[in-house]
Amino acid sequence: MRTNGKFKDALKEMMEQMSLDQINVTSLCQKCKVHRQTFYYHYRNIYDLIGEIFLDERIPDLDRAKDPKNAILKLVGYAKNHFAFLKATYGSSAHDIADSFVLSKMMTKFLEIAVLPEQGGLNKKEARILARRMGSIVEDEFRFVFRDLDVTPLRFEKRMRKFANLANDKLYPALVAMAKEEHD
Repeated sequence: MRTNGKFKDALKEMMEQMSLDQINVTSLCQKCKVHRQTFYYHYRNIYDLIGEIFLDERIPDLDRAKDPKNAILKLVGYAKNHFAFLKATYGSSAHDIADSFVLSKMMTKFLEIAVLPEQGGLNKKEARILARRMGSIVEDEFRFVFRDLDVTPLRFEKRMRKFANLANDKLYPALVAMAKEEHD
């Protein structure tokens, strides 16, 4: 395995057992059995490593989602599989990196969905308006749920499934109408 991969895997594993604030470069390097200079050859700091982890992350089957509910549920499935890593990231000063990841993935997907005839058939300008708003709302809800100190994977899934249903049935149609209205 390449050194970058070792650092990523080791950091994720360590974040399952402790907060990010308890992890330092020395302990990470000891876990990877490499010298500290090797870490600094690849990264400026641990936050740089977290940023690279999120750059490489993929949400399984997100490309197959054809409506807002399924897009959000794909994100929820990803989050359940990476719960400890996300919880530790949201509980640290690196929360903005996780926010950017969620916002980017959701905006891109909602932009794709919004132009589908069965999902509003918006033109590009209207779709960008909707994608920005919908992505921001999902990112905000995602952060809100993860910042709850008592959240468990089960509670997270339950709250986000409820949100996905409401977003699909009420929020998305309202944002489609707003985007069309504003564009006129």
